[in-house]
Amino acid sequence: MNYILDYELINDKLQNLKNLKKNKSVKTRFGYEIPYYIYGSGSKHIVFVGGTHGSEIISVDFVLNLMDEISNKKNIFKDFDSSDYTFHFIPVHNPEGFIVSTSAIRTKISRDMPLSECEKICKEYYLKYKIDDINVNNDKNDRSLKEHQKMFKNATYECIPDIHPKLKDSIKNIFSNDKLPPGSMICYRANGIGIELNRNTIFNHGLEDIKNKREVYATNRYNNILNTIPGPIGIPCNNIDNFEYEIENIFLYKLLDNLDKENKLSCCFLFHGTGGEIYYKPIMTLDKKEYKKKLKENYKIAKIYQKYTDYKFMDNKDKIFESFDGFLRTAFKKTLLIELSKMGGNPIGPYGDIKNNYIPTISNNLIAIRNILDKKTII
Repeated sequence: MNYILDYELINDKLQNLKNLKKNKSVKTRFGYEIPYYIYGSGSKHIVFVGGTHGSEIISVDFVLNLMDEISNKKNIFKDFDSSDYTFHFIPVHNPEGFIVSTSAIRTKISRDMPLSECEKICKEYYLKYKIDDINVNNDKNDRSLKEHQKMFKNATYECIPDIHPKLKDSIKNIFSNDKLPPGSMICYRANGIGIELNRNTIFNHGLEDIKNKREVYATNRYNNILNTIPGPIGIPCNNIDNFEYEIENIFLYKLLDNLDKENKLSCCFLFHGTGGEIYYKPIMTLDKKEYKKKLKENYKIAKIYQKYTDYKFMDNKDKIFESFDGFLRTAFKKTLLIELSKMGGNPIGPYGDIKNNYIPTISNNLIAIRNILDKKTII
């Protein structure tokens, strides 16, 4: 079988992880519980989050691997002393978006498709994705159907299984807007009502675009998708006049805030899909002393992470909290965002070269985490 999981397969995997404690969580708008598991009882609390964007499925894949290896003391964690730690795992922060994106994937890649055949499809997608970026660089106003979208032009709301009726109906309503191109469901980042969780901050400039009824398109290979209407790229919030943070973000913030107030939070890793990048800088605040302290702490962790992954450090020039992860990096100490795969093309591009990309991505990130945990003076 191939490595690509869907929502039901993930739940099966979670049920088979016997050494983890399933912790109290919350349900999304359409009634999906955000999976939240704990392992260990030490004083140092580490939080791992995957699947904030529905289409970034390798982040879910990685957190599941991390949960398995830590809780079962496998491979790189075979002789790991976890007595100092309590680990908090949220493998699928955005279950609604994950269901939508993986339902689109299933129109071409079945559960039982052989790995080699799946890899070929993913490689084809990756190459088309690259071509789309090249074409956009040549003509930024080209709104024509993209090559990667053509591969999944038959993926519509109808591919969502009937066991998800409310979500399916919402996606049907979203894609009834003829301004959303065919095949764009494959890159579905948002939650079930078309809100992108990482844009879901009151400071996001997209709110002004929506308020002023501007038609603003996404960038790069998504430049034929409006990011000012509910859809695959997603909008910051549903009600411009009465901004609300989404349930998923409130849940994550409260978890981190409660741990921080109890002086338990040691570190948080937010895993995303592609880029091979490390975002470690908090956003500049008025308290320069506090900013420099957090910057120094984050850099120490990021430097170890870079040693084992060869990821790029990314500068964060935001002056305000444009992204929710930027807000979290600033609000809490030792919080980093990691873009996992150097091979782009969410959601399936990272699976286009199992030997040279997928396996090293999972392996090197596990090694990076293990080495950071071993540096107890840093964590």
